[in-house]
Amino acid sequence: MSHTTSTYDPARLLDGLSARLGLASDGQLSRELGVSPSLICRIRQGKHVTSNTLLLMHEASGISIRELRNMMGDTSPGYWTGVPAEKKRALGRAMPRRPRTATMAIGSAA
Repeated sequence: MSHTTSTYDPARLLDGLSARLGLASDGQLSRELGVSPSLICRIRQGKHVTSNTLLLMHEASGISIRELRNMMGDTSPGYWTGVPAEKKRALGRAMPRRPRTATMAIGSAA
């Protein structure tokens, strides 16, 4: 069953997921997903649901990622990873590369 809508509302996702799993509270949902109650609270307040959280929801419920996204009104074509692509590129440039270290071949003299 798909709940497609144009209004983004992550609380609707939590409500639908709780109903599907037969859970009565956000505390039960957080335990079922293995996440902190504060994460559930932040999602209920309208914060973005990351791809990791969607994956946990999928694993706990068996509901497809697409249907979970539809339940909260996320109709964007891509997946949210929590970090915009521009920021990932900037972070990649800002992080120093680790130097490669030589490894000794097995059986070589020390």
